[in-house]
Amino acid sequence: MLPDARAVESAALRVEEKSMRLTSELQETVRVAAGQTSAAVLAQGLHLMKSGPAIEIVVTDAISPNDTRAPDIFIDHGLPSDATGVTRRVGSINSAVYGAPAFGTTRALPLSSNELAMLPWLGFVVEQEHYITMKWLAETMRERPPAARMVNTDLMAAAAANGVGIAVLPCFKGDQDPRLVRLSERIDVLREDYWTVIQSDLAKNPSVRTALNWIIDCFGVIELPEL
Repeated sequence: MLPDARAVESAALRVEEKSMRLTSELQETVRVAAGQTSAAVLAQGLHLMKSGPAIEIVVTDAISPNDTRAPDIFIDHGLPSDATGVTRRVGSINSAVYGAPAFGTTRALPLSSNELAMLPWLGFVVEQEHYITMKWLAETMRERPPAARMVNTDLMAAAAANGVGIAVLPCFKGDQDPRLVRLSERIDVLREDYWTVIQSDLAKNPSVRTALNWIIDCFGVIELPEL
């Protein structure tokens, strides 16, 4: 065999071995990294994975440089501008204003912008002022200061349920919370698209592809049209 032919064959074998190794490593568990909101979408959709690999969900903020295994799939909101792998839009998340039932009992729902502007509201902490949700709230609430600030929507939901103020929450969270009522229509400007990023050498892995289809199903459930 000619030297060049041997080199080509050796390279092909190395690629095949790497591919087989990646496949075998991922047959049991696929690790998915996501922000808190999209991680919640996946957590409530775990029952949709009828067969296939086990799913491990990690919140992006909790990933440590010392972790022994990097995520196989990343989920991000908005099309990643610096993504180095294969990207795919998997769904979107709608938001609306929610509050304790007392805020809606004497008013016709949904509330108007003027009615919302008179109510106490909950916002993110100062370090999160750049969030588009905060910009929308500042404008809607006419620059009134929030009744309280907190770092995530789970805390806001707990405070809103006890009448501290109204909060912008993902619809899949707010609609499922029996302590809350939806006070506004869905807010179109706050609708966020979510994308997956998969490293190119894992994109065709059967387990990863199964996990990707499951992620799409999870987002599909929360995007069902309203009755």
